[in-house]
Amino acid sequence: RRVCTAAHLTTDVSCVEDGQNNNTSPTRSAANMSGAAGYQPPGSGGNNNNNAPPPQPQSQMAMAMQQQDDMINELSVGMGRLKDQSQMINDETNLHNRLLNDMETNLDAAHASLDAETRRAAQLREDQSVWRLQLTVAGLFVLFILLILMGLS
Repeated sequence: RRVCTAAHLTTDVSCVEDGQNNNTSPTRSAANMSGAAGYQPPGSGGNNNNNAPPPQPQSQMAMAMQQQDDMINELSVGMGRLKDQSQMINDETNLHNRLLNDMETNLDAAHASLDAETRRAAQLREDQSVWRLQLTVAGLFVLFILLILMGLS
């Protein structure tokens, strides 16, 4: 319930809400007004004011603001945790990138060594090929036969 008093209807208004003094304009209070105490605007119908919505009490507004502040604080805490987790994921990703780069370097070195060993094995196989051994054996066999023929003669 809101009861307003005014000294001059256009400038000085003072309202009382739920037993508390709440000045709606920065002008004179009801104590300073002469002959206007208890004034209610026309059309208010006495104590029933069904045309205007009931004003929201300060305590409800304060509770709503406190709830909003609490929710913002919770969001802030959640954002802090999300930031920490993102940084940990970034650190983990950087570590894995370094490990993969090291592995790539090691694989490149192993591949180069394997290529070198393959070339060396091919060269060795070429140097010790079977046809050279067969030719050597055939030459020694011919020499052996000649020595036997010479020794018999």
